[in-house]
Amino acid sequence: MDVKIVKDVRNELFGRREIDFEVVHTDSGTPDRFSVRKALASKAGSKLENVYVLSIMNDTGTDKSLGRADVYENRQFAEKTLPRYLLIRNMPPEERAKVQKVEKEKPEEKKPEAKKAVEKKPEEKKVEEKKPEEKKEEKKPSEKTQKEARKA
Repeated sequence: MDVKIVKDVRNELFGRREIDFEVVHTDSGTPDRFSVRKALASKAGSKLENVYVLSIMNDTGTDKSLGRADVYENRQFAEKTLPRYLLIRNMPPEERAKVQKVEKEKPEEKKPEAKKAVEKKPEEKKVEEKKPEEKKEEKKPSEKTQKEARKA
């Protein structure tokens, strides 16, 4: 696996470097985020904990992948800026498995609340659907009077 940095832009507002990169992987499929993250950290000259791979895309049947990564000044900036799912995706596989197990256990406790929210939504939609119908009926007579006024 060979990583080449195509574009490197400094974003002072977010305290990061935005990197577009190209990965050539001739003997294997698309590499996982963690291995690309390690290679980018060494190429960019930063710590592994400050590099976050946002996307990796490739065309079918090719051995090149293009991607985008952000290199933050410190981990706290990344945690404030990036969504949680990207932070989880960039974790080592062992840590990611632990976090996913914990998150699977949490929704089981919240399921009764989710059902209540789903039950309320259909009632609200019915009320909203009736209102546009009433408006249409009000507009039709006014349209007819305008047409009659034009004819006269």
